Parts: sequence; structure tokens; C-alpha cells
Amino acid sequence: MDDEQRRAKQAASEEQARENITFGELMERHYLPWVNKNKKDIKDHSRYKIWLKPNLGNKPMKDISPLDLEALKGKMYAEGKTDATVRHILSLVRRAYNKAVKWGLWQGENPSNGVDFPKLNNARIRFLSKKEAHVLLTELRKHSIQLANIAVLALYTGMRLGEIFALKWGNIDRNQGIIYVLDSKNNEPRPVFIMTPVKEMLNDLSSGDPEEFVFKTKKGSKINQLSKTFSKVVRRLEFNDKIDDPRNKVTFHTLRHTFASWAVMADTPLYVVAKALGHKTTVMTQRYAHLAPKSQKKAFEAVALAGQ
Repeated sequence: MDDEQRRAKQAASEEQARENITFGELMERHYLPWVNKNKKDIKDHSRYKIWLKPNLGNKPMKDISPLDLEALKGKMYAEGKTDATVRHILSLVRRAYNKAVKWGLWQGENPSNGVDFPKLNNARIRFLSKKEAHVLLTELRKHSIQLANIAVLALYTGMRLGEIFALKWGNIDRNQGIIYVLDSKNNEPRPVFIMTPVKEMLNDLSSGDPEEFVFKTKKGSKINQLSKTFSKVVRRLEFNDKIDDPRNKVTFHTLRHTFASWAVMADTPLYVVAKALGHKTTVMTQRYAHLAPKSQKKAFEAVALAGQ
């Protein structure tokens, strides 16, 4: 067999492998290992294990159709899963297929393109009052100083939980009073200014090496999930008693929402709040517009004066 024949045989073998690769092989050999190295959110592992592996894992990728995904949607809804959970699972399928195409592992139509994704209305409404924030931080300190410090950072900077977990001492410039958020959700670094509550919190901590995490596990490694103590404290304080709408419930993300709400209520322009939160546009920040009626009134007053 000459070189040309061997290349042709190898090409045919690779083509056959692409044709027969199962969804499980894609996920376990390629996609999930990639997630471990490149993504901050590792929930894809559990989503695959619970929903996708038992339902799609053994099926060749070429045989998975939009109808299969619609059937999976129906099964999830039958088991009481929310629109958000269903959307997360379908989004994982879409991302995995897209990566397979980029990596040359598979060619063809992404079956998720033929599926209607649930539309979410999960914009949070609830934010903490100054009194509630004080009570929450005080109670957290009784159980975990580190957890209380993490909460202080979220409340007074609007940083996301993943950004806080990824924060290293080298990202903090005490002299300039700035925290540089490098591992942001949209991959766009941004400065966070250190105000008194955060400054006092950091002053109580011993600075580490530049590559050392500010908040870490007992073994000194990066934290990957929030301590359950936070939700226990929220329950103890009865913040969510008699509240059924998840948008009105206090979660850790409520601290970021509170930062934005307080900023807007202090007449901070929405585009400035968007920059502080790390939003690419003001679309997501518009949800806070109703908290600044005075700012909106100024626009009408300015036009009225200009017309006189």
C-alpha cells in the first residue's frame, strides 16, 4: 500500500469515526475535559450526568433530532423542572455540537436549532434594604468570617460570585484603591473601586502572594461553590418566608442586585451602573430604571426649560 492509499484509508477511517461518534463520546472524551480547563461554571458535568447521558449518551450524534430534544423537554417538564433548568440543558447540547464542529469531530446540522428554547422571565426584583443588609452581614459573621467577607465584596462592588472566587491578591491595588476583575463573565476586564466597607474588610486580611486566591478552601485551593451556610442564614432570618416567586427570594445574587439598585437610587446613570456591573450594554441594566424616577424627571424638566 503506497502513501496515497494510506492517506485515503486514514481519511475514510476519520470520516467513519465522525459519522459514528456518539453524544456520550463527545461529552466524556472531549467537551467535559475542555470544560474543566476553560470554563468557570462546572455545572455542565452534573447536567450531562443527570439528563443527557441517560437520554442521549448512547445515540450517535447524527441520529439525534430536534424531536429527541423536544421529547427530553417534555420529560423534564413532566418531572417538574423549571424553564431555566430546561434551557440550561438545551444550551449545553447546543454548545457541545458547536464545539464538535469547530474541533472537526462532526459535521452536520445542530439539532438544537430546531427546538424552541423556553423564554425566561427571571429578572430579580428583590433587593435588600440597608437594615436587611446589616442584619445579614452581622449574622454571617457569627458563622463564617470568610463567607461574610465574600458577601461584603458582592454587596459593595456588585462582583459576581465566580469573579470573587477567582480573585487573586495580584488583582488588588491597595494604593490606587482598585480591584481589577480579570475573570469576568463576558471576558472583558473591568476596574472595581474600593470603598470604605471593602477597604476595612481587606485591611483585616493578610495579603498573600500575587497568584494566591483571596478567598480559598481550607486546603488553600480555589473555592468552586458557595457555602450552604449562606442559605441557612437566609432561612434563619426568614427573608424568604411566604415568598413563592423566585424573583423575590433572597439569594447570594441578591447582593449584586442590591448594589445596582442602591446605585441607581442614588441617581447614578444607568450606563455607569452597567459598566460597574460588567454588562456589555445597558439592556440588562434597564431593569433598574424604575428605581430612579428623579433622574427620569430631570430629562423632562431639561426639555421643558430648553423650549422656553
